[in-house]
Amino acid sequence: MTRLAWIAVVLFACGDDSGIVDSAMVDAGVVDATVDGTVDASTDAPVEDASTDIGTLDARDDAPDVAPGCTPTAATETRTLDYDGAEREYVLHVPASATPSNALVFDLHGFTETPDRQDGRSDMRAKADLEGFVLVQPRGQGSSWNGGACCGAASQDDVGLLRAIADAIAVETCIDRARVYVAGMSNGGFLAYRAACEAADFVAAIAPVAGVLGIDESACTPSRPVPVMHFHGTSDFIVPYDGNAFLSYPSVDDTIAFWRSTNSCGDASSITYDEGNTECETWACAADTEVTLCTSTGFGHDWPDGGSNIDATDAMWSFFERHRLP
Repeated sequence: MTRLAWIAVVLFACGDDSGIVDSAMVDAGVVDATVDGTVDASTDAPVEDASTDIGTLDARDDAPDVAPGCTPTAATETRTLDYDGAEREYVLHVPASATPSNALVFDLHGFTETPDRQDGRSDMRAKADLEGFVLVQPRGQGSSWNGGACCGAASQDDVGLLRAIADAIAVETCIDRARVYVAGMSNGGFLAYRAACEAADFVAAIAPVAGVLGIDESACTPSRPVPVMHFHGTSDFIVPYDGNAFLSYPSVDDTIAFWRSTNSCGDASSITYDEGNTECETWACAADTEVTLCTSTGFGHDWPDGGSNIDATDAMWSFFERHRLP
């Protein structure tokens, strides 16, 4: 299959909200963060908790690292941020259940998609309402992220963008800087991995869905072990479970093996979830971290929900709650 044909397949499968874009990717790193917000009506409502208990590590009781005297205000806002000479957009969702020590979750969309499309997949705003964490759903440059091997026209330092957004909202939303988490679908999953490589001092844990490590392993040198929870379907033909050498996508097994080595995990693993077509395998690692791989047999390129016998949003939040920056 030619590269152009492969891109056409990706666009067909993901839905093209922005048109075909180029694939040039250049890192940049200067941050100029100013914020302007406009409020959108939100009709999301809390849903019944169906959290999945995955893993064996207990939640920690460390004191939160938050701004004193901060009171969060419930809202769902589409905001812009001037970052490295470009105006970037993100949806900020602060639930009514937010407290003065909120975790912050980034929920990153896939290639050609949007924050609202991603929320349709993850239902993360409803989960934030239920659990009380602050949620940010940014829009990628050209509807893409600079995740390395994948995808599109994004050329800015998107890991730096996540930092800039957190800095912009930190005081007003009272986020706990020791509890910043990154989840992402497909191209967003690639960026989640890149964030773990390049910002281990900022990101407490990651949960990629249908995305793999897209930068060279030699360039991934996190400053600390980063907890990883990975979700993938064996019938994913966009980011294949067994990899795609033509597009420089490693396999899921190779990606997990790299993080097991990087995090100094033990050889022994345990099955922490086994229902229907989905099994999660967990390795205990250095510094009370863990690596978990959830494989859904026969599942394609999508966000796992009830149709894959696991709700990825519930499972990853349970995972996030167990981990914070040391």
